[in-house]
Amino acid sequence: MKILKKYDGTFSNFEVLAYLKDRSATKERAKHIVASEEKVLDYLNQTAACNQSMQVIGDFLAKIAKFKLTKSEQLNIINTRPTSLPEIFPIIDKYSERFKDYEPLEEMLEIVVSVLPLPPEKPE
Repeated sequence: MKILKKYDGTFSNFEVLAYLKDRSATKERAKHIVASEEKVLDYLNQTAACNQSMQVIGDFLAKIAKFKLTKSEQLNIINTRPTSLPEIFPIIDKYSERFKDYEPLEEMLEIVVSVLPLPPEKPE
């Protein structure tokens, strides 16, 4: 594999999923997808990433901008879709120093629930 353009950023699960779907659609599907890519694709198709879009992510980022979260915190929230305080505490670095009470965190969770789509239902 040859690196055409160096990018030292991080990607959301949605972006990785979109890349893998595009890659599998543009090449001879079965031949060029290695087993690890297929496993990642299968996993991401079971997460909220499969129901996200660039529009949804953009809307979410606009709504949480007022909280001044780091890019890493934003990415982790998009990828994990926390819905409770115990789920968001490990994502927000030094939350007790940055926020005086839990109200901003609860507001963030309301935004998560209202903007970021749910993962697909798991078959029983």
